Amino acid sequence: MKIGRWIQRFKDIGDIVVQYDPGHAALPWAGFRFLLQLCWISRKTVDAILVDLRRVSASPIGARSTSISI
Repeated sequence: MKIGRWIQRFKDIGDIVVQYDPGHAALPWAGFRFLLQLCWISRKTVDAILVDLRRVSASPIGARSTSISI
């Protein structure tokens, strides 16, 4: 997860920079950091769902249920 490490590094650097001028930068950084974290969590959730769907479709039960037609 290379992207995850870069996002974490970006958040850490942003936190350090905001410490030097919290009066002007704290609120915008908090909003941006929240959106960044929200996008990352959403991506991880979608990735987990896709992995689970792949597992279900590869299982013998999933393969059998797809061959049954009504």
